[in-house]
Amino acid sequence: MRKSKCLFVPLLLLTFFANAQNTSKFKIKGQIKFLNNKQIVVSNPVFFTDSLYCDGNLDSTTVSVRDNHFVVGYTAKYTTPFQFSYLEQIGNKRKVIVSDLLFSDGHDMEISLKKFSESPKINFLKKSQPNTEYNFIHSLYSYLESDTISYKVNSATVIQKDSIIADYVLTHTDSYVALWILILDYTRLGYNIYQNNALRLFSKNIKSSKTYQYFEAKIATEQMLQLGQIFPFRKLSFGSDIQNQIKNHKYTLIDFWASYCGPCIAEFPNLKTIYKTTSRNVFEIVLVAINSNKDERMDDLLKENQIPWKNILDNNGSESKNVNIYGIPRNFILDSNGKIVGRDLTPVEIATFLKKIK
Repeated sequence: MRKSKCLFVPLLLLTFFANAQNTSKFKIKGQIKFLNNKQIVVSNPVFFTDSLYCDGNLDSTTVSVRDNHFVVGYTAKYTTPFQFSYLEQIGNKRKVIVSDLLFSDGHDMEISLKKFSESPKINFLKKSQPNTEYNFIHSLYSYLESDTISYKVNSATVIQKDSIIADYVLTHTDSYVALWILILDYTRLGYNIYQNNALRLFSKNIKSSKTYQYFEAKIATEQMLQLGQIFPFRKLSFGSDIQNQIKNHKYTLIDFWASYCGPCIAEFPNLKTIYKTTSRNVFEIVLVAINSNKDERMDDLLKENQIPWKNILDNNGSESKNVNIYGIPRNFILDSNGKIVGRDLTPVEIATFLKKIK
C-alpha cells in the first residue's frame, strides 16, 4: 500500500464566529528577535493541498521584521489556522522552518516567536481562546506524536487521533478547531472513517460554513473511492473514455502520474514487465497525466520508456482534483464493471494481485 487528528468555549466567541456572512479585519502583532531586518511568511498551513478550505481568509503573505516586531493583517469569518515560516541556512542548504499552528480568534492577536527549529510553539502575550482550545485538544493525543510539532502524527496512528477528535466533538459541536484538525489530518494522511463520523456531529452553525461544506464534499468523494465502490467516472470529463476502456478487460489499472513525479516514472519498468506477462483480456493500464498541456517532457518520457498503453492528459490536474487526486503516484484497479478492487498499490502488489486471479 502506498502512502504519498472538557473545555468550555465562551458564548461570546461562538457568537462572533456564528455570523459567517460578516468578514472582519484584524491584526497579528508579533515579537521576534532572531529574524530582525529579515522576512517571515504567514500562510495557511503549509501542507494544505487546496486553499478553497479557507474561504477567503489569509492565503500567504510575506512581512518584514523591523526592530524585532512585525504586524500582519488577516480577515476572519470564523476560526482559521495559520502558520509562520522562514528560510534558515543549515550547512550549505537553505531549509524552510515552520511554526506550530495559530488559530484566528476574532481579535487583534499579540504573540512572540522563538527560533522554530528550537521551539515551534507560539507564545500568546494575551489569552486567545481558540489557541487555548487547540492546546487542550493537542494534550489529548500528544502521546501519539512522532515528533515535537503537534500535527505530525503518522499514518499508523492518525486513526487513533481522529477517533479522539470525534469523541471531543460529541460534547463540543461548535468547535472549528476540531474541524480544522480533522481537515489537516485528511490533507496530510488521507481519509479514515472517524473523519466521517465526526462530521455528522458538528452543529448547524459549523455545517453552514464553506469550510465544512467543502470538506464534507471531499469526504463524500473519498467514500466513493473505497474498495468495493464503483469508481465515480462522472466526476471526470474523460470518465466515459475510461469506462469504455475497462469493458474489454477483466481488470484495468488507472494510474495517475506526472512528468515531474520521479516515483511515478520509476514504476514504469516494473509495470511494463507486468503488462508484457499478462493477457490483455485480463489486465490493461490507463495513465492519467496531471501535466500542463505545454509540458513537452511528458511525451518524451512516454517515448523513452516505450509505454504501450493509453495516456490521458488532464491539464494541470484540473479534473483529477474532482476525485481528490492531489498527491501522486495514485492508482486504482477496476474490474470490467468499474468496481474498485485495489487502490494505491505498488507494482509488486499489483503483480501479487494478478497472480491470485489466474
